[in-house]
Amino acid sequence: MIGKQIYNLCKIILSYNRSLTGNGNRATLTTLKKHCTKLKIKEISSGTKVFDWIIPKEWNVKEAWIKAPNNKKFADYSKNNLHLVGYSKKINIKGNSEKIVNKLIL
Repeated sequence: MIGKQIYNLCKIILSYNRSLTGNGNRATLTTLKKHCTKLKIKEISSGTKVFDWIIPKEWNVKEAWIKAPNNKKFADYSKNNLHLVGYSKKINIKGNSEKIVNKLIL
């Protein structure tokens, strides 16, 4: 019974896009708190220095994809959040594959 509950919980939280900061991280912690009521959640603002590290700005993704010349989307974030590298910057480019690959790599 407990194994099935843990499995179902994992199915829920694995769908959230978690990074160091952002809404996916909050949703994960909120969901876990429903099952572990002693969990305490504290938020620390972006830009705060913690030892030798500065907490980064929040990174919340609405959509991300690459579209082929035939308008078919691939590397679609809505299908799998691993199709996007964390903390990627927004780009909107059109062109041949060499131009696009060079932009994606840099």
